[in-house]
Amino acid sequence: MNEYDYHQVLNYCKSERKLDTFFEIAKIGKKFHDANIENVFKIHPEKIFLLEPFLNEPRSMILFGGVGRGKTYASIALIKELAKNHSMREIRYINSHEIDEKSLELSNDGRELNIFFSNLSKVKILFIDDFGMNRITERTIRDMYKIIDYRWSHELVTVVSTNMKPTQIKEVYGERISSRMNLFQEIYFSGEDLRCSRT
Repeated sequence: MNEYDYHQVLNYCKSERKLDTFFEIAKIGKKFHDANIENVFKIHPEKIFLLEPFLNEPRSMILFGGVGRGKTYASIALIKELAKNHSMREIRYINSHEIDEKSLELSNDGRELNIFFSNLSKVKILFIDDFGMNRITERTIRDMYKIIDYRWSHELVTVVSTNMKPTQIKEVYGERISSRMNLFQEIYFSGEDLRCSRT
């Protein structure tokens, strides 16, 4: 599905199906379809005062912590809450690995590549999951900078989830990206690996 089709599908699908369609084209696994903010607050009650204001006035955040701490679940739960008051065309969710894959896939099609990065850069609210799990090369750092810098300079909301510590972001991605992300609200997800606790 190219970028034009992506937005056409969200625009014309029946309203009650928009969230399902969003999950499908964003490649969000079924395990997360039932994500809800109440469960996030039950597992991480200390996050109520940090995440509730986001729903009324979204702002850029970085959700960080170890593997399986509930960062992706929280991101999807936030998207579902935002969907109550926002058009799904205003929200985009993407895994950092997919950004890398798309950049390679479209490398010989400059027009589609520009549309892809333009849409990620300009969407009102962007969720980037598993930040730092993609290949780290000059190209991927340049691609990520292009997105983060545009969104930072235009004051657009970006929510990043990552296993990396903020200090590691500077070490891996460099100061140009980390200095912009330092302005994001940092929310640390602590505790045990929830995936292991459920087995």
